[in-house]
Amino acid sequence: MNNLVIAYLGDAVYELYIREMLVNTTNFKPNKLHREAIKYVKAQAQAEILNNISDKLTDKEQEIVRRSRNTENHHLPKNANHKDYMYATAFEGLIGYLYD
Repeated sequence: MNNLVIAYLGDAVYELYIREMLVNTTNFKPNKLHREAIKYVKAQAQAEILNNISDKLTDKEQEIVRRSRNTENHHLPKNANHKDYMYATAFEGLIGYLYD
């Protein structure tokens, strides 16, 4: 699978995980659920998570992260800097790889 396709899958899997976690651990209404979910799924948060777990990854997982991070992507969200977005894509690639 293409690295961006794996990251696309990882994005969906991670967002579903966060939404389920919030639904199961809070009594928030949908608008508040959305605002809380954004705190976890934004590029900066994903880049921080990847930074925190990078030394625990296997060689294969580190390779997936490297390939996903270096994938050419011409889209940059308005609320993310380029570095955070690259590492968020790498995190999503890792999640997609682990899910698949």
